[in-house]
Amino acid sequence: MTDWRWCGRRRLVGLVLGGIGALAGCTNDAFDPWLGPRRPREGAERDLATRSELSDLDKYRLLEKQAIAPALLADLARSPSRAIRAHVAVNPATPADTLVALAADPDIGVRQYTASHPHLPRSALQGLLSDPSALVRDAALASPVWQAEELWTLYRQGHNGDAIAGNPHAPAALLMAIARRGRGSSLLGFQLARSPQITPEIEAFVLAGGSGGTDKLTLLRNPRLSCPTLLSLASDPQPHIAQRAREAIERRHSAGQGCRVKGGPEQAPTRPAR
Repeated sequence: MTDWRWCGRRRLVGLVLGGIGALAGCTNDAFDPWLGPRRPREGAERDLATRSELSDLDKYRLLEKQAIAPALLADLARSPSRAIRAHVAVNPATPADTLVALAADPDIGVRQYTASHPHLPRSALQGLLSDPSALVRDAALASPVWQAEELWTLYRQGHNGDAIAGNPHAPAALLMAIARRGRGSSLLGFQLARSPQITPEIEAFVLAGGSGGTDKLTLLRNPRLSCPTLLSLASDPQPHIAQRAREAIERRHSAGQGCRVKGGPEQAPTRPAR
């Protein structure tokens, strides 16, 4: 999961008062970086090395997010290492009662990871919607537990539309409602571009956003991107966008899923002139 975030206000104050040293201290924390995704694996590997009672196989499976014994996960959920607790929060075998405990963890990052677990009991997930941290609230809104009608209800209740747009179950009509109301949000363009519910109308909205190529690249990674949009991007004025689009067309042809222009023959891959 990608959880782009800023360092806490305390560290920003430290930067003002302490200069570059404060910035370096913040940047070097992989679990709580200055800017970018959390990286709990680095700390978990270090902390697991001190747990001699655990087998190498269990350590490997925990780091690789593979199922291990629920009793062992319950024990690891009480570890002083937030990096280990974060790995427990995303393990597919973590039992419901352990997930409920992790949903009340004092660390924002652990709660954020717990919010995305598909087996987190609904009552605990509901509680995370009012978490003090916006990061946790947004992760709860993106949970795969919610169904389409529930997401409509959450949106009408005033919850963050950008986060709801990142939910894989958000229907196309809801995505467009959020798009029309939230025009101008850079995160929204990314969420729409990667949605499995994408439609040509949503694609047009994303392309009109003028993201400078970032959202176009996200569109090109979406396997549900429509052929007309894909073919259009193959002629994009930005060479790297056009190249990525041609590569995507080539992959579809190799998989027997060639694009067809409406009312015309199948479109062959367009190769750059030599």
